[in-house]
Amino acid sequence: MTKALKVIMIVYAAVGILFGLAMIFIPDRMADWFNGPAPTDYEKYLTASLGAANIAAAVFIIMAARDPVRNTSWVWFAIIWAVIWVAAIVYALGRGYVDFDQQGIALIIHIVFGTLLLVFYPWKAGRGTA
Repeated sequence: MTKALKVIMIVYAAVGILFGLAMIFIPDRMADWFNGPAPTDYEKYLTASLGAANIAAAVFIIMAARDPVRNTSWVWFAIIWAVIWVAAIVYALGRGYVDFDQQGIALIIHIVFGTLLLVFYPWKAGRGTA
């Protein structure tokens, strides 16, 4: 069970790193991929900042994946990270800021990984240990 959690955390973080790098280096192409308008320079800056935050979070998730039983706080961080992404995407969809064809893949990724993290969480190990 712990091995599965390690793999889930590493894969989730790797996706986050790749996405973060794309946000930093190819925001124009990402806008095309997600059927969005061409970003302004300021939107490129905001996208790069969010990409950097994704990378930083993902690096810590990978470090915690080495021993998730000892790093349950970071496992919870990854779970909360996924839940907040889902909430933000659902909110943006509800407000009409984006369409499902623009954010559907991200929504599904975060739902799947958030669920997997909860399923494989080491419940017997307790919560909140550093």
